[in-house]
Amino acid sequence: MSSIACCKGVVESGVGTGRVEQIGGHSAYVAWPAENSNDGESANKLTLVVIATDIFGFTLPNSRLIADRFASRGFACVVPDLFNGSEMPADIMDSLEKNGNSKFGYAKAFLRFLSLFPLFILRNSSDKGCTIITEVIAALNVSHSFEKVAVQGYCWGGSIAIKIAQKPDIADVVAAAHPGGMIKIPGDIELIQKPIYFVLAEIDNQIGIKEREKIKNSLAKKQQIKSKVDWFEGVEHGFAVRGSTSDPHVNAQKDKAFEASIEFFNSQN
Repeated sequence: MSSIACCKGVVESGVGTGRVEQIGGHSAYVAWPAENSNDGESANKLTLVVIATDIFGFTLPNSRLIADRFASRGFACVVPDLFNGSEMPADIMDSLEKNGNSKFGYAKAFLRFLSLFPLFILRNSSDKGCTIITEVIAALNVSHSFEKVAVQGYCWGGSIAIKIAQKPDIADVVAAAHPGGMIKIPGDIELIQKPIYFVLAEIDNQIGIKEREKIKNSLAKKQQIKSKVDWFEGVEHGFAVRGSTSDPHVNAQKDKAFEASIEFFNSQN
């Protein structure tokens, strides 16, 4: 279940260098490798990475900058709009961060979260997000011939990534970073059919030590499916997408998680 932890973190100040397009009837941020044009022929040797975002959606600079980073490493990357304007406002993060030492200020920011989040839940679900990503991938596969399709999910999008990994014909490989939302452990893990990499935070009220062990035990029973579970010490839920770049340890763990996802994607034939 999602919680206030899903709203903690830092909004990055950078601006993405990609563009917004309509793909499969959905808006999406697109970042393409500099040495490749966005056409079917040049995509033949590319891996497509589709980012399933956290509750702040595809307009959050953090997700777009991650997409740019994937593109700089030779991946075609797409960040679909999963919420159609119903995403949580990113300034909640700033309010929580700035008022961390003020009981009144933090309480005010928390009450705002409580007033907005139920409506977000009513308008969105992991199944809806899964459908959008499926439609985006299907549309891209018509116009391009990618070598491989990967889905990278963060927080809310991590649960969507798990749903995608339960299906045999949408993505070739999946990574789920500190998944949130309505994930059921071990039930949803037992349904996984595709290679999957889990990025888990040490400080996470949604996936703690017990849940982590259940995930590992469930995946161990699926020896025919490649999987990996990493536990990142000293960081909180959301670190891989909203972790502060000004905190040396958090930023190092964030970089480590990014590189580990790339390594896992590249390891799948």
